[in-house]
Amino acid sequence: MKKQVLTITLLFAIFLSACSPGVAEGMFSMPLPSDGNFIAFNVSIAVEPDGDKHIAWSECLPAGDFSAYCRVIYQRTRSGEIGPRLVFSSPDHGYYMANIVALDDGRAVISFYQTFPGSICRARYAIIPNVVSSLPAINLSIPGDSVNSSCYSKPVLVSNGTTVYTVVDEDHADYIHSYLYRKLQPALAPSAAYVVAADLTRSTDDNAALVAGIDDSNTLHTTWTTRRRESGSSTYTYGLEYANNNGVSGNLSPIDITDSTLWVGNIDMAVQSATKARVVYAEPTVPSTSLWVATIESGVVTQSQISLTPSLEWTLVIPTISNYGGTANQVVVFSAKNNTLSYAQIFYKLLSGGGSPAQITDTNGINRHNYMADVVPLSTTYLAGWRSFHGDCPENAAYSTSGGPPITAFVSTGGCTLYGQTMQTGLASNGDWVAGAWIDKLTSAADAPLVTWISFNTNTIYIPLITR
Repeated sequence: MKKQVLTITLLFAIFLSACSPGVAEGMFSMPLPSDGNFIAFNVSIAVEPDGDKHIAWSECLPAGDFSAYCRVIYQRTRSGEIGPRLVFSSPDHGYYMANIVALDDGRAVISFYQTFPGSICRARYAIIPNVVSSLPAINLSIPGDSVNSSCYSKPVLVSNGTTVYTVVDEDHADYIHSYLYRKLQPALAPSAAYVVAADLTRSTDDNAALVAGIDDSNTLHTTWTTRRRESGSSTYTYGLEYANNNGVSGNLSPIDITDSTLWVGNIDMAVQSATKARVVYAEPTVPSTSLWVATIESGVVTQSQISLTPSLEWTLVIPTISNYGGTANQVVVFSAKNNTLSYAQIFYKLLSGGGSPAQITDTNGINRHNYMADVVPLSTTYLAGWRSFHGDCPENAAYSTSGGPPITAFVSTGGCTLYGQTMQTGLASNGDWVAGAWIDKLTSAADAPLVTWISFNTNTIYIPLITR
């Protein structure tokens, strides 16, 4: 059995690590450099129960360099050591928009698009074993490979540690999109079925921005935005829909959460049981955006509004939601600004109690917005993470545990980019372990490449002296 001494990076991680895995303070940040001239973007991360981190991202060459297609990278680490690394690439086509989930047995499932001429993408997935010895097979996500996707968002993957589902968008036309789902693990479903099937007779049936979750009973939950216009009509309707596959093996039956002439966006979901989920969404009315939570239980929708002082005229409201301490409690974390704040700040609200949301950040004095907020469970509590922005440029990465004071995990190296997928971040947890990922420059040097960075908590008790 081959063994090697841990690197200096890991020893540094030990020095900076938190004393307990449930305490996020002292999180260690490190880059995952690429080889050659490739530029990283579109990062995803997943965490195993034992703290192993599985990271996936996309890479392309600089603009004007056509010597190779875009590719997808997989990297594993537990405490800062450089673990298995895989490169999914081809001389004939590109791989693009990576997503990943981790299984309790040490495996991971990665999904991405294969690109074709004419801006066509088709979803693929691979199962990465616990012990990596070679590149695993790349499989078709949709049997028959007849579904073209829009290429604009990652194939959706959700897992509870044993069961994995994928959800793939189907691009019929510019403003007509469906979603299909398929079970990948532990037993592969022989076919895919529709989450929602677009009505092709409409001039617009745009189902978009889907988020998904899975509960402990292996039920898939989905929610998405809608924009529809009947042929011959000039009027659009907007809304949210929800569906799950509890007791269903084929096409799902969507139910309306909202349906109006008001655009609804910026959604997220927390699942509680096979028949219950909560969806948070912003409704940008004028002059003040409202923030809502819809509870869907056994097909019945109940709405509740999170109190935002109307006189403050709230805008830029982007929410996220998570369970914590089990499935009974939820917290909503969101970025927003109002007419007392010149820059967007991070707020949180526990749904189990009354009162108004509490403000976490205050970056007005340094002229910085805060966006890309996400929240995940951490042991019995929760952790929120976000990035600060100077104009359109993402900068520092920060986090807060239990709504406490913000802590900077990473000071930007200056890797500003206006490409939306490059700016994506990832935040994942499992029990006492939490990890975040984002894109920034390797160093602050002018010619330094954009690379993936990760930040994670660790525990010296569990760190091995050798790697295998």
